[in-house]
Amino acid sequence: MLEIYKPDNFDWMSYQITVKNVLTLHHILEVCNGGMTTLDNLALITKKAHRILNMLQSKDPLLYNEWNSLFKYINE
Repeated sequence: MLEIYKPDNFDWMSYQITVKNVLTLHHILEVCNGGMTTLDNLALITKKAHRILNMLQSKDPLLYNEWNSLFKYINE
């Protein structure tokens, strides 16, 4: 994914990539729900963004789903 998208300073949620806030892979459809570790099911986000996204999943599912829709669009 790094070679394809070539992130510069920010992840897909506009969080800055730093030594302390490195990139991670987010499964758009979770593995426990049948999601695969394939390019079309992954998003490049930082550790901080990933924590916030995971919190949104329970606190604001609508916003969580909107982010995942955006990630799917980026992968198209």
